[in-house]
Amino acid sequence: MKTLALVLGTLFAVPALAADYAIEGDTERGKVLAGEYCVECHGLDGTGTDPERPNIGGQKPLYLIAQLRHLQDAARGAPVMKSSGRRHAVMGHNITELNEAQLADISAYYAGLACSPPFGAMIALPAVANRCQMCHGLDGMGRHPMVPNLAGQKTPYLVKQLERFRITGHMEFSSLHQESRAHPIMDKQAHNLSDAEIKAVSTWLAGLPCPE
Repeated sequence: MKTLALVLGTLFAVPALAADYAIEGDTERGKVLAGEYCVECHGLDGTGTDPERPNIGGQKPLYLIAQLRHLQDAARGAPVMKSSGRRHAVMGHNITELNEAQLADISAYYAGLACSPPFGAMIALPAVANRCQMCHGLDGMGRHPMVPNLAGQKTPYLVKQLERFRITGHMEFSSLHQESRAHPIMDKQAHNLSDAEIKAVSTWLAGLPCPE
């Protein structure tokens, strides 16, 4: 039985993940759960076919479980702090009844897969990308277990997420659309980005290769 230990830290902690503790995620159980709850949108390989749905194969397990918990909390009607939260009607509804161990299993399964190849051709580093390097690096690989890898991610998905963060920077999270996202750092980073800057940095990240 293959397992992956998920150790949760406090640097990027959110309310549901505030304390340091470990979760043991089982990849074999996770594959079964993925086939039931995730395959339609994300595929068993973590890629899926919709360009606005993220590649999650090879993603950081702590990041994955944090996002699942954000979505679950919002779907259950819990107050979502503007400081850190995520809402998606379909995803939230789909995973509402999953327990903590099941979330860990799904996260461990997808984290253990190979990451997807670049979504597009590599382009020159856009100036706006310099503001991303402290957290995501100039290789698109997150510098902390709770910071996602973005190398090779789908351009339309990245554009949509940055647009959501930009909107949240101007509004209260509770008043946003059913597909909303908030993060204290990302809201500020995206607050004044132009459409052209969002497209440029998304295209650049999508063209980066993830490590073998």
